[in-house]
Amino acid sequence: MGYNIRLTDEAIQDIDNVFEYYEYQKKGLGFDFMVELYDYFEIITQSPKIFQVDFKDYRRAVLKRFSRYVIIYKIEKQDIYVMAIFNTLQNPDNKYK
Repeated sequence: MGYNIRLTDEAIQDIDNVFEYYEYQKKGLGFDFMVELYDYFEIITQSPKIFQVDFKDYRRAVLKRFSRYVIIYKIEKQDIYVMAIFNTLQNPDNKYK
């Protein structure tokens, strides 16, 4: 049973920022980030409870290659709401704001 990914406006902004950052660092690296991110979205839609609960009903998936980033999401019925693509080098107090 698959789920639907729903990106919040904040998550979309996070993705745009990370993409631009990596593309600035090295041409094509932003696209590599996007490939890994969407691979994780696919994993999450197939098995949303595979990743641990981080806070209340929010879960986090740590990216493998881009391990400073985590996907923060919650499950509601058949929808997966991606709340943020969070840089773990940031203040952790900002993770759920």
